[in-house]
Amino acid sequence: MGVFSASERETFERIAAALEDCAEHLKMMAIPIQRVTYNAVPPPQPQTIVAKLSTFGSSITCEVFPKDRSGKKPLYVSMRSMRGAQREITGRLIEDGYEPDGEWEGTETETIRRFKR
Repeated sequence: MGVFSASERETFERIAAALEDCAEHLKMMAIPIQRVTYNAVPPPQPQTIVAKLSTFGSSITCEVFPKDRSGKKPLYVSMRSMRGAQREITGRLIEDGYEPDGEWEGTETETIRRFKR
């Protein structure tokens, strides 16, 4: 290797300092790369919910909850007949991405139906 002059060493030092600054900026701007692994996460299990319609006097109420009955969620029902309410709730849950899993079962005052996504 040859001997460099003072001006050449000064130039090399400025270039090295500039490269270090660039490296720091690049580290700050770097977007983390996420590794994609296939089959690492099991496919989601179908989500099953239950819709329960009940009559109270002349009104009908609806509760939707997971199969294990945790986290009940009331839904407004505008229909005043049990058959109309069944059609209304079925249509609303289909719009939300659920599929009926069986038929409506129960009595004239209370019916349930399972839906899955």
